[in-house]
Order: sequence, then C-alpha cells, then structure tokens
Amino acid sequence: MITESRYQKLNAEYEAEQAALEARIGEIRNELCTIHQNRRDSSAWLDAIKDYADIRELDRIVLSELIDKITVGEARMVEGEKVIDVTIYYRFIGAVGQLTA
Repeated sequence: MITESRYQKLNAEYEAEQAALEARIGEIRNELCTIHQNRRDSSAWLDAIKDYADIRELDRIVLSELIDKITVGEARMVEGEKVIDVTIYYRFIGAVGQLTA
C-alpha cells in the first residue's frame, strides 16, 4: 500500500514521462520522413545525372535538368581582391558547397 500523496506524485511523474516519450516519437517520425525524402531526392538526382555522365557541352537543357537555381552574392573586397560568392542549388539535393569567384 502507498499513500494517496505518493500515488499522485508517481502518477504525475509517469504522465510527464509519457508526454515526453510521445513528443520524442513525433520527433523521430519527422526525422524518418526527412531521411526517406532525402533518399528519394538522392535517387532522383542520380537518375537525372546518369544521362549526363559524359557531357561535353553545358546547355540550357542540361542546366534545367540538373540545377534549380544559382545565387550570386554582392561583390566585396578581400585583401585587395574583388570576391563574389556563388551558390549552386542542384535539383533534388540543394546547395552543395559555395564557390567564391
């Protein structure tokens, strides 16, 4: 036998633990969805890039198939040289690194 107050305390702790576990389950489900989407995107990227493995010339068709967008930052001076950041966002996989020109 336990006292009513002890039961209330244990019950409150149990309910708090349950709520925390349910929240964590939701987080893990979201992470799994993200992983599955990334896997699908990677597969789609690989399928698209296979067609262009031996590309000799970059044209509008190739760009529209492989690249989502290109952003060009504002020019700035670094150690006396003009520097511009360029980011290429590939379809399905997003930005991969950043170029500096």
